[in-house]
Amino acid sequence: MFCNTIRQYGAFRSGFCTNASVALDTAFSRSRLESCLENIKKVKLGTTQPAKPDSEHRRSSILIPLCTSNQGKPSILFTLRSNRLPRHRGYVCFPGGMEHVDDIDPVHTALRETEEELGIKSEKVEVVGAFPTFYNPRDKLTMTVVVAFLGEGRDIDLAADLNVNDSEVQLAFLRTLEELCEPTNLRYTQFRHPRGDYAMPVFLTGQFRVWGLTAMVLNVFLRTLVPDVYHHEVRCAVLPKKLYM
Repeated sequence: MFCNTIRQYGAFRSGFCTNASVALDTAFSRSRLESCLENIKKVKLGTTQPAKPDSEHRRSSILIPLCTSNQGKPSILFTLRSNRLPRHRGYVCFPGGMEHVDDIDPVHTALRETEEELGIKSEKVEVVGAFPTFYNPRDKLTMTVVVAFLGEGRDIDLAADLNVNDSEVQLAFLRTLEELCEPTNLRYTQFRHPRGDYAMPVFLTGQFRVWGLTAMVLNVFLRTLVPDVYHHEVRCAVLPKKLYM
């Protein structure tokens, strides 16, 4: 059951000090990203044990698209799902989807889905690595989160570099790491459940709100990528980690 309040943490001072700005500016260095992905292996994401035999459960992949914008600022690309879709219409998310029978591996699934949704050819995407695959019992599927660079070493131009498939995506937009880590943009949504109340992180990104699975994946990524800058503490009880990230 949804508790119809989006709560804000206590008063925060907006803006970042010089050291924090440097940490954000260098966040997408190869060494920082490799360290981030190594540390994510220590984070429990859902459960690694599906309820069904391996041959029966569904598989999916999503891609966290890293890029630069606003003259070299590290940024992340998001999509707004089409209102024509049967599920999760109008949600902010990362590109991705279900595995197809001819997909080679989870990375291939993420790249294919990104090309289908945004028109970005796989050869123009530089894969950095992936989260450990985890099982999401709520949606009854496994998920692999792939991390990759877009833009070929320059600021991405949404109009020139993307060919958005409007049957799946309404639009794509960018947010800098600074905006995503800004304390005044951080919220949480509280839910009620028979096994105990729990909360999910929420990010305010201008006119759009990032929440649900996308926010949980983003939360884990930022916590391990820029732990000295990103502080998003969820202040309420949570369900067992085997059910949620």
